[in-house]
Amino acid sequence: ALDACRVEILVLQELHNALLAGAAALRGQTHRFLKNLWNAEGHAKRVIVLSGTDELFPVLNEDRELASRYSIRILTTPIW
Repeated sequence: ALDACRVEILVLQELHNALLAGAAALRGQTHRFLKNLWNAEGHAKRVIVLSGTDELFPVLNEDRELASRYSIRILTTPIW
């Protein structure tokens, strides 16, 4: 169904490492990258999955724009 509707799925794993990096420049670039992904042409058919630890939530919540774009949060239990 996703293929038939031409839906893109983009998974970014371990994103918390980039967002929690000590360098403010890297954090800023990562924030801009996420905002640009969301605002890119044709984003209505793009699903963006951000994978990371629960440390990712406060970072996304601190930025109003990111919080509004990435508002669906799913917490899972590690299987190992």
